[in-house]
Amino acid sequence: MIQLKGKTKEKAQKAVAIVSDESASPTLTDKQQRFVEEYVVDLNATQSAIRAGYSPDTAAEQACRMLTKVNIRKAVESLQREISNRLGLTAERVLTEMSYLGFSNMKDYMRIDNDGYPHLDFSGITREQAAALSEVTVYEYNEGGSRKVSEEQDEEEAAESEGREVKRVKFKLHDKRAALVDLGRHMGLFKTASESEASVNADRDIVRGLAMLFLQKKANAIEV
Repeated sequence: MIQLKGKTKEKAQKAVAIVSDESASPTLTDKQQRFVEEYVVDLNATQSAIRAGYSPDTAAEQACRMLTKVNIRKAVESLQREISNRLGLTAERVLTEMSYLGFSNMKDYMRIDNDGYPHLDFSGITREQAAALSEVTVYEYNEGGSRKVSEEQDEEEAAESEGREVKRVKFKLHDKRAALVDLGRHMGLFKTASESEASVNADRDIVRGLAMLFLQKKANAIEV
């Protein structure tokens, strides 16, 4: 399942309103239909049940029970597909965006002078590189101004008295490690403990089966 956030979540909410009107399931009650519409937005079952009108005291239990019902799960999957189609969401597009974050590099956003000092330079960044930026903050302030400026001072003295305007830029990239972990999991590079145990058990079964086959062939050869 694709979890939606930010502007994409807002678009999804609008898409839900359109799609749900067009494809409301007659097999669901009004509350169940509302739960489906809320659930596809943020995949938070308990909060979706509360927003759908269920009591906060029993929302978690109600949500769990609803998600075990075949007709509700089908309604969720159907609505997710329709929203994805309307928003142009595909697995390839999501993975591509994640790759922009995972393979971003700080050096793409700066240049190094002859003395080895870094200087921010956003003039040449691409749309893909911009996608990896989570925050850009510009600080502007006056530095060094201490004396009072009088009418008798010339421009140079006045400038020294007023100090100088300073502009600092701070930028931050999205979580590179998290993006790489998500990509790795999608590719099957990282396995949970249960998945690793299942893999080990499967390997044992294969080895055991090959050993039994070998012994059986050896016994048949001796009989001949």
